Amino acid sequence: MSLNAELTQQLIDETVGCQLHCKKPSFTRENSSSEKTTAASQFGADGKAVGFRRVWLDRKHSVVKPILAIFNQAVTEWRTNTHFYPHDGTRLCHTSNVEYITHTIEGLKGQLITLCAAADLRLPEIKEERQAKLGSLYRSADFFASFSEVFRIWVSWPQLMPDERLMQLNPAVYEAAQAKVQADFQVALSTAQDALLKEFTDLVGNLSDTLNGRADGQKKRFTEASVGNLRKFLDRFNKLNVGGQPELEALVAQAHGIIEGVCVADIKKSTSVEGGIKDGLNLIRQALPAVIEYKPDRELVLDEEEDVLNEEEEIPPLDDSHLTPADIPKHLANEPPGIDDVPEDEPPWEDQPPMDEPELVPAGASTDDLGLDDLTF
Repeated sequence: MSLNAELTQQLIDETVGCQLHCKKPSFTRENSSSEKTTAASQFGADGKAVGFRRVWLDRKHSVVKPILAIFNQAVTEWRTNTHFYPHDGTRLCHTSNVEYITHTIEGLKGQLITLCAAADLRLPEIKEERQAKLGSLYRSADFFASFSEVFRIWVSWPQLMPDERLMQLNPAVYEAAQAKVQADFQVALSTAQDALLKEFTDLVGNLSDTLNGRADGQKKRFTEASVGNLRKFLDRFNKLNVGGQPELEALVAQAHGIIEGVCVADIKKSTSVEGGIKDGLNLIRQALPAVIEYKPDRELVLDEEEDVLNEEEEIPPLDDSHLTPADIPKHLANEPPGIDDVPEDEPPWEDQPPMDEPELVPAGASTDDLGLDDLTF
């Protein structure tokens, strides 16, 4: 078995699927056709050719901003402590990180509940403010009984491997599913290796540039985050390291030794401490191009124009003529759905799907929406 095959199997054995669910509303609503026509007439335009929405809840309101900050923090924790997986909404979490992710999201969930309870007390005030700004466009039906109904976060742990029962039902389908999972994990392995290398390179480069100063000799602004960001990466590297990059591991250990026990105050007060860190980081920076240039042989060769995330393999059909519906596991009936973008023009609350139908955060997505004025054209 090749090194990449061993590392891929190790990634399969040591990680689980992790999904972050973020439930929050759209902050705008579509206005009626007559209201669109009236608004468009002010500009001599056709109402059907003009978009016209109302901002029924101000995302910049003092009670809404901290709620959205919790969502952003949850996404950051989820992304920085898991690995990419080539299916939207799902990432790979190392088994040693499961407890941390669970504890962190539960803590954020508790903060969210507290913030929502405080926001509920000001709901009448918020409605009055929106009514004053929207005038006749205000709709009381836009609102909800409680913030906690529409702002929720939680994690789930989906099964990534095909169900073993499928081996008995249809071996060909099972083998095809296994091969697809292997290919997905090969992509995940390669992406994780590249992501760790890039993040380390960027952090070392940023701190080195800060210590070296500008070309004109002036020093750059030096803050706790300058060292803190690199230290955070080094602290979680062992949990996120997927192997296969001994040169990177050596440089990470070297960087850890350079900044261990050093704070910003020490660097600012002592030129010898600053010089030692600067020289050490410069040596690491000089060694990084060789690590970046070196790429182990990949078992999965991708064409540059090929969209591997959307590639679907042809799987033999399941001969279920002799089976009853109870014989086939429900989650094997269809390929797990991808995550579609959430449409802006959501239906009123009473027409929306139940809260237990999760809205996943696609990998790479942000929970931020565009800030809009009270009337959006």
